[in-house]
Amino acid sequence: MNIIEWLKKMLIGEPNVTTSINGKDVTGRPQIVSSTPTAPTVATVSPTKQTTIDPALQNFMNNISKESGEKTNLEMPNDLRDAINKVSETKGVPKEVLAAIAHKETGFQNIAEHGGGLGRGYFQIDLGQHPNVTEQQALDPNFATNYAADLIKAKLKRFSKTDTPVYNTIRSYNGGLSNPKTAQYANDVLNKLKTYNFE
Repeated sequence: MNIIEWLKKMLIGEPNVTTSINGKDVTGRPQIVSSTPTAPTVATVSPTKQTTIDPALQNFMNNISKESGEKTNLEMPNDLRDAINKVSETKGVPKEVLAAIAHKETGFQNIAEHGGGLGRGYFQIDLGQHPNVTEQQALDPNFATNYAADLIKAKLKRFSKTDTPVYNTIRSYNGGLSNPKTAQYANDVLNKLKTYNFE
């Protein structure tokens, strides 16, 4: 083989002739890298977990629906509506119950309790009864709605063996079963559930 043929083989190459060792081109020719784009990695996002509604609450809401006539639409403030919709899905407390309590407490106003009391926010979380909650937290719709839902679930568990667990839970949210005024409070909440569509 003369020098010209040898150079042609080195520059052009031929089938089954090794021109690289350990990935390095021994011919000195530039390596061709594929320009085919790699498919991007797609991150999967798990959907928000929805908690099942307590059977007692579900039965309660079913009975409310049967007893209700034509309802009036009642619009909530945007921040409260968004918080209630989210918490209802994650905590398993019907949004209607949360909305009715908030409307009974403040008429959907994110305020301090009238008369100098310690209730704060849409759900009037009593800072004296709940010293672990700050005023800023009680006035935050997301925190307050979560906290109210947790209170409702805890009280519902407490009264689960009674004849009227949800009714007693609503009474207890306002103060306790020993206070006769809480019976009227619970009746008012029930009437709101029968009267309004909370939007």
